[in-house]
Amino acid sequence: MLALCFPQWQGSGHSNDLYPAALAIRDHLADSFTFQTVPVLEEETLNTEQDIIGRSAILRQQRAANDIIRQATPDRILTVGGDCGIEIAPISYLNSRYPADEFAVLWIDAHGDLNTPQSSPSRHFHGMPLRILLGEGDPEIVTACFSTLKPEQVVLAGTRDLDPPEAAYIQGRLTVFTVDQMKDEMIIHYLRGRGVRRVFVHLDTDALDPNDFPDTKVPTPGGVRLKTLIEFLTKVRQQFDVVGFTITEFVGSKPAGLARVKQIVQAVWGE
Repeated sequence: MLALCFPQWQGSGHSNDLYPAALAIRDHLADSFTFQTVPVLEEETLNTEQDIIGRSAILRQQRAANDIIRQATPDRILTVGGDCGIEIAPISYLNSRYPADEFAVLWIDAHGDLNTPQSSPSRHFHGMPLRILLGEGDPEIVTACFSTLKPEQVVLAGTRDLDPPEAAYIQGRLTVFTVDQMKDEMIIHYLRGRGVRRVFVHLDTDALDPNDFPDTKVPTPGGVRLKTLIEFLTKVRQQFDVVGFTITEFVGSKPAGLARVKQIVQAVWGE
């Protein structure tokens, strides 16, 4: 098992508030996990390259994360970050390790993260990682992945704020469940019906209701309640082998916010 702290902020634009927040999570969970930290510059000037802000930094950090994972050869990966772009290394690695028909990615996020550099209105990389994992987007970043996913391996949950190109891409390709559908076992039944045994859970904190979880980079109304999420993640852990979990887009370092993060990690990871 590998515990990874990946304080990448460059995928969210020019503000580095995700950096100290990722380190705060790492330190808050230090009694339970021994983290390896991906080297990330706390401050640097970002240029837009090939329609991605901070592309050079993102690629550099992806390769550094790859090196840590390659050396550790883990069967499970817990990652704290950091923007959503940090998902590329752990997900693509674990996807290469397990049979594709038994491995699914549960992408719990207010947004699709399915833009290409050309379709992205912001040029922020944290809106692109799932499309990269599906094998489309910046060719060099795709090539740096350990593997790519098939559309049938991906389940979106809590998605409610899509750019038009993302909505068009999803049509006929990906399975999407609403916030309300996270309240029952519909997603679990769907995954079991597909023969899934191992699950990677991606959680962008903007999936949560901002009234319950305000410590997120992009607060988005209409999210899942914290209690509902905790219950849902507990059921996922009980029904499947959760081989990967990442929490992303957390900002701040207040004790109450960090306590909520720990509650979430304990629900899905069981520690």
